[in-house]
Amino acid sequence: MIIPAVIPKSQEQLTGDLSTLSFQKNLQIDVVDGRFTPFVSWPYEPKGEVADAKVLLQPFSFEVDLMVLDSIAAGEAWIEAGAKRLIFHLESLANPIEAISLAKKHGVEVGLALLNDTPLSALNPYVVDINFVQLMGIAKIGAQGEPFDERVFPRLTELREQYPELTISVDGAVGKDNIAALKRSGANRFVVGSEILEDVDREAEYRELLALIGE
Repeated sequence: MIIPAVIPKSQEQLTGDLSTLSFQKNLQIDVVDGRFTPFVSWPYEPKGEVADAKVLLQPFSFEVDLMVLDSIAAGEAWIEAGAKRLIFHLESLANPIEAISLAKKHGVEVGLALLNDTPLSALNPYVVDINFVQLMGIAKIGAQGEPFDERVFPRLTELREQYPELTISVDGAVGKDNIAALKRSGANRFVVGSEILEDVDREAEYRELLALIGE
């Protein structure tokens, strides 16, 4: 599965991006608070209300990548807005079970993401309780257009060997140059941002990427 990703710089930009991504029901919204990473996005800056995006997002089955420190409060707000999946970064959580329980309480799928400096073993206590893992294709998260981090390949292989049935997503710098190799290394879910959003024909780019992984 390929999931287009949007980092909203404003509600207006989000509206425009959504209008060009209607060819794909699944979508990832990346939110960045400027505290967990140095980058920042709407609704943190410019200040906005998550509820204002609810109507815009109704046509999509969307997930939210919570690159924020107060991820429990943010998760609650996005659940109210209709999120079907939440991605929590393990490094942001004082109590991962609290985040997992929040998602399960509301019938929302939950994924845990790991920075590339975090050992994969940090996932072991939680894998049985989550729907998927998100590994990062970049070293510095929170912005699109970052260079690809090759360290994700051995991490994918190791995680796939340890958990053969696990859904493993890769997010960050995924594109035509590496998507087939990522699949061979063990990924079965691909989050694509700039490779799609920077193309004039976003749907055509999406179809090309699908063909490279045989879908």
